[in-house]
Amino acid sequence: MEHSDTNCGPGMVYDTPDEKEIERQKAIVVKMRQLNSKVIAERDEWRGLYEHGLEDRNTLLAENVRLKNFLGFDQTWTLFDLLNKLRQATNHLLDVHGCDTHGHEEYREASRIAEKRLKGLEGSPASGGAES
Repeated sequence: MEHSDTNCGPGMVYDTPDEKEIERQKAIVVKMRQLNSKVIAERDEWRGLYEHGLEDRNTLLAENVRLKNFLGFDQTWTLFDLLNKLRQATNHLLDVHGCDTHGHEEYREASRIAEKRLKGLEGSPASGGAES
């Protein structure tokens, strides 16, 4: 930097920057503005991802509540328990009482499928921890 001979007060001397220094400082300001714009853009992107994540989380929580209600976790008999009891009742009527009414083959098949699905759900959250 050049040294100015201008005295602005007793014993005070100010330096006047030359053109190169002025251009260098302008370039620094431009670079800082660019970096600031980039930081703001990234912040906004992360904020959008965060807000989208919150929406997804809230949607999943709402679906979880609906599923728990559907499965009857808030009831005395869960859907798992009901299916198991209906399967047992069907087997009892078909096996013990020899029920051979119209459609009994479908009842037997439904009972078999219910048993298979219940076994696949044993101990899972969908069963409420119940076992068939």
